[in-house]
Amino acid sequence: MLKQFIRNSLTYSVAGVLARGVSFLLLPFYTRVLSSKDYGTVDILTVFGNFVTVTIALEISQALARNVVDAKDDEERQTYASTAFWFSVGTYSIFIVISLFLCPIIARYLLGDVELWHIVPYSLLFIWSSGIVHLLLLLLAYQLRAFANAVCSLTITVVSLLATIVMVLFCHMGVKGVFAGQAIGNIISGILAYILARDTVRLKFDRRKLVQMLRFSAPLVPASVSVIASLYINRFAVLRLMSLSSVGILGVAYRLVSVVPIVMAGIQTALAPLIYQLS
Repeated sequence: MLKQFIRNSLTYSVAGVLARGVSFLLLPFYTRVLSSKDYGTVDILTVFGNFVTVTIALEISQALARNVVDAKDDEERQTYASTAFWFSVGTYSIFIVISLFLCPIIARYLLGDVELWHIVPYSLLFIWSSGIVHLLLLLLAYQLRAFANAVCSLTITVVSLLATIVMVLFCHMGVKGVFAGQAIGNIISGILAYILARDTVRLKFDRRKLVQMLRFSAPLVPASVSVIASLYINRFAVLRLMSLSSVGILGVAYRLVSVVPIVMAGIQTALAPLIYQLS
């Protein structure tokens, strides 16, 4: 078990360092082609996506992590995974469809500028794809398939960056290109993760399993929202007191120092599934 923990920790840490390293090296590209206001727009809508991720699907990914390792057999494991997956797809899809009609309102209250409403649909596509691929990556992690998880994570990084460069530099899409590129990376990686998890994720849906998982996960939502709020409330404070451009400057500074916790994140990703396996 210790060897597996060390091996998985190294796998997640290397993948995390490579992913963040590529993003870090391309930071000069983003600051060159995007204005500080553009970067602030990306930051605020990304934070909005983080809040959506921990609320819309009622943190069912946490319940999946808890139940998939305790399943009595492969059939029950498939039922838990499939139910959580299709519930997430459904809730995120409903949210996106509704939000598409509210783009001007979202732009007004989040960005302080209703004229930026045309960017919101691209960010919604990014949020939809992020929520679904997050669940699939977590499923791979809790099946102790660290290498498969790492490959999918790196796929997100490489494809997203290449697609973003094309969208922003050659298609001149600006902020819309950033979200479109990230969404493409998520979708490609999600397809790969779905293929890798095809022995677990099937066309199944069990209402009783769903209720069981939501009873575990729904009470976790306020705590998750509190964590996200504590991490990112400074963005909204800066936006309220200063400007969207100031948020962009803060976002760049945050990314410059965010390389430090990567190794610890890899250890945590490897440790949590092993704890559930032993509990």
